[in-house]
Amino acid sequence: MKELAALKALTNLDLGGTGVTDAGVKELSGLKGLTRLELRSTKITDAGVKELAALKNLNHLDLGGTKVTDAGAKELSGLNFLVTLDLSNTQVTDAGVKALTALTGLTTLDLHGTGVTDAGLKELNAALPKCKVRK
Repeated sequence: MKELAALKALTNLDLGGTGVTDAGVKELSGLKGLTRLELRSTKITDAGVKELAALKNLNHLDLGGTKVTDAGAKELSGLNFLVTLDLSNTQVTDAGVKALTALTGLTTLDLHGTGVTDAGLKELNAALPKCKVRK
């Protein structure tokens, strides 16, 4: 991961399906130019998501199939440029979704396989009417 962290001009990174952990993500937190990051089916937890919060230019983030919970979803609320977010098959519930309503630029949000209820979806749709939500 240290080799990747040295690539300061990197904008797109796909680590999906790899063994990357929270420690590895911490190495990537200096890649401020990243706009697209795929971490699907990795070992990322809320601690790793906290490190991702430093990547303010992200517009696409895939955390599907990770161990992210509501605490991790709340860490994402400051990523104002996010357009696409995949939290499918995570442990996110209505409490985490509430924090995501701050992401007013979201156009696509995947919540398939989460603990989000119809009430949570209703609140999300009211706050983000332009966002297409997959449940």
